[in-house]
Amino acid sequence: MPSDDTQPTRPISSGRSAPKTGLLARLGGLRAVLPWPVWAAGALAGLAVAVIAWIVLAVFPIPTLPAESLPPDFTVFPPPTFTPIPPTPEPTPIFSPTAALPTVMPGTIGVGGMVEVTEDGLRLRDAPSLSGLILNQASAHELFTVVDGPRTADGYTWWLLQGVYDTSRQGWAVENYLKAA
Repeated sequence: MPSDDTQPTRPISSGRSAPKTGLLARLGGLRAVLPWPVWAAGALAGLAVAVIAWIVLAVFPIPTLPAESLPPDFTVFPPPTFTPIPPTPEPTPIFSPTAALPTVMPGTIGVGGMVEVTEDGLRLRDAPSLSGLILNQASAHELFTVVDGPRTADGYTWWLLQGVYDTSRQGWAVENYLKAA
């Protein structure tokens, strides 16, 4: 006795499919309507149109604008060039030091030696005089090199000082506010 497993699971069709709808279905398809010479003539006509279009484009190319009139796609900047920076001129000293610098004894003030300012606000003047124009003011414990002197004026002994770290700071100062360094 056959088991149920041998039975087909899908229904057996009667051999008829669902009816097709539409114009081509009613006519039997496009191939059935047009004979092969019509198909060949259509293919040749399409090929002829493509060849004629290629010839027209080859003989009469599409006009293009000259490259100068087109905006650039990107801008090329030239590389930077080396520009030398002129050296910064050194400030010219107001006073020039004496030619020969004598040896200064330790603990004394003399040309070529170093001095330390003892009071804040020491005035550095353009001339060894109380009427000289004030150029700078020195603070306590600031170091200077003695460039010229001594000169006596207005009851004081004056020394021409120049800054150790900033040579543009210079001027005449009274000895009472200086000590040898």
